[in-house]
Amino acid sequence: MNYFNQLRCQKFNVSVYSYNEPSNRLCEKIGLVVEGRRRNTVFTDGKFYDEILYGLTKDEFSELVV
Repeated sequence: MNYFNQLRCQKFNVSVYSYNEPSNRLCEKIGLVVEGRRRNTVFTDGKFYDEILYGLTKDEFSELVV
């Protein structure tokens, strides 16, 4: 099922904090593209971490599914 067509979406976006390595690996594994980075966004355990912005367009998804 192609949710892009069903929901009439053009793009899917997600953001993940840099310390969350399993989620970052998952995003890259399923084909999401790194679109940007917000530096020092969150303070956790005495340290600042970046927020990594991922995205996937309808066309990019279609290329992955073929």
